[in-house]
Amino acid sequence: MIHNIYKKKIVLLAINIFFIFGLFGCTNNRYIKNLCSTKKDFNLLIIIPVKEQNNFNDVCISNTALYYNVYKKYYTEKYRSFCEFINGIYKKNIIIVSDSIKALPAFKINNSPLLLAYNEKGFDYIKENYLTPKKNALIANNNITKDEYYGLIKIMFEREYYIIEDDYSGELRFYKNLAK
Repeated sequence: MIHNIYKKKIVLLAINIFFIFGLFGCTNNRYIKNLCSTKKDFNLLIIIPVKEQNNFNDVCISNTALYYNVYKKYYTEKYRSFCEFINGIYKKNIIIVSDSIKALPAFKINNSPLLLAYNEKGFDYIKENYLTPKKNALIANNNITKDEYYGLIKIMFEREYYIIEDDYSGELRFYKNLAK
């Protein structure tokens, strides 16, 4: 009888440990969950690490294109779910081979001067000079260069903003929370 009580306590402890690791196993579980579960509803822009020959680059791609053209074709056997895959990408534990994204609309992020400014002057400088608040979003200013554009996407992705290119208005929008 006492032996069974200890077994139950050990099982409950194991369940609690798995729950805690599952809940806190990634940097921001809600952010990762939204990135992987909204692949059909939103075309969220994300940054993925890509290996091309002996070089590693950060590349901007939509979560939808990543899901249908990379994860579904090359990674479903290795990763149980798209969320596990996205979490590995976010933590940079998964490096995508460049051949798997060659035919996709993906943009390599060069050493944008904006990244240097961000590292030297901080996020408040970026917000004041490159972003405009509008309702529940931050909108990228229209007068930025292509390098600044993708540098801004990288900064905002690392700060866990949801990034959407609005096809209708042409605006690049950053949301801290997604509308339901």
